[in-house]
Amino acid sequence: MGFKNCIDTDLKVFLNIDEFSELHTVDGVQLSIVVDNEKLKERQAKAEYGYKGDILFYIQKTVYGDAPAIGQIVNFDGEVCRVSDFQDDNGMYSITLESNMS
Repeated sequence: MGFKNCIDTDLKVFLNIDEFSELHTVDGVQLSIVVDNEKLKERQAKAEYGYKGDILFYIQKTVYGDAPAIGQIVNFDGEVCRVSDFQDDNGMYSITLESNMS
């Protein structure tokens, strides 16, 4: 089995609703994602100039589709949020949302 196949297998476990992920509604579509607010706190603590974000979640690229843009508006579980950070890593998107957009 090649490295990419190993990653795909790991992602299936990580994003399995019976293992780590939860169902959340993102832009009107119910998706299996992993919310990781501990990682969010870690990024905020390490940031030199502040790291804005209220929700950090992981989702498989093939499920989410096109990469979100910084500043893009996203509806997360009925709350209007703005993408404040985005990372693309090994078949996963890490998306940070800021809910207080005032």
